[in-house]
Formats: sequence, C-alpha cells, structure tokens
Amino acid sequence: VPFNEYWGQFDAAAIANWVKQYDPSRLVSNASGFYDQGAGDVYDMHIYMSKITHVTDPLGTRAPVLGEYGGKTWAVENHLWSDKRFGYGATDNQTDYQAAYSALMHDEITVAIHNGLAGAVYTQLTDVEIEINGMLTYDRAVSKITPTDLTSIHDELYREFSDHNGTVSYDTDNKIEDDTWRT
Repeated sequence: VPFNEYWGQFDAAAIANWVKQYDPSRLVSNASGFYDQGAGDVYDMHIYMSKITHVTDPLGTRAPVLGEYGGKTWAVENHLWSDKRFGYGATDNQTDYQAAYSALMHDEITVAIHNGLAGAVYTQLTDVEIEINGMLTYDRAVSKITPTDLTSIHDELYREFSDHNGTVSYDTDNKIEDDTWRT
C-alpha cells in the first residue's frame, strides 16, 4: 500500500504497477481509502459514519476490502493521552462499547461479507493520542471489550469469510488463479 488516503499521493497506478513488478508475491493496493486509480489487486475503501452493506470494486477485477472502518469510542477516564478527543461513535461504558462493536460486526460486516467483502481492517487496535477509537486504552491498561467477547465475535466473522469468500491463490505468473472471493 504505497499511499494512505490522499496523503502525498501521485501517479498511484504507476507506483502500484512498479510495486507489483518489484515484488509480485504480494497483493498491492494502489491507494488505501481515496483516489483509487484502478490499479493493483485490491480495491480499498475507508467507511465511517455510514452503514456498511456493500464494498465492491467498480472494475470487478480486484478484491474489495475495507482498509479502515469502525471507530467506536469510549473515553476511559484516567487512561487518556489528552483532554482532546476524536472518534466516530461515542459510547459511555464497556457494556455499550461491546454492544456497539458487536452490532457493527454482526449487522454490517457480516452483511458486507455476504455481498463480496474480501477483507477488513478495524480502526483501531489502541487509542492513539486524541483518537479514542481503540479496543484498548492509550496506556494499554484497559480492554474496552473483553477478550472472550472479542474472540467470539471474530470467530463468527472468520466463519463468514471462510463460508462466503473462500481463498485467493496464485499461479506461477502471480496472477489470480482462484477468484472465489467474488460472489
């Protein structure tokens, strides 16, 4: 992924093609989030504050992924980096956070998987500075979702991905051989 969103992006298609030639063993996304130029193996979207039901490649040739999504927040007092706070979906306590996270995974990501989503990256693992979107606090002292609940939710997602998308494999020319990730 040579570019995240539009930060410093230039000639994304040419850069993606160069990266693919340099290391053909890896999947390439020409830009994570914005300004897709139709190159690479992955169509990468960032979706916040909107219901996620479909993530599809407009070309129909690349694996559709959510390079960023989520952003549920819970400001755990005494475990914050700053008084300034940024996030996408405020909750007031661990019970509310877990319910919001679970609903996002079950009601939106599972639906998107059934509609062809090939992969997803949740924002974010830990709180960072003023962003409080993490599953862990900035100091890593508090888990906003219990590990048991997180495992249960993710096990369901893994089953959904496995049942509905299959796997992608490559032939000796590093071209997609098995495109069962498409529905």
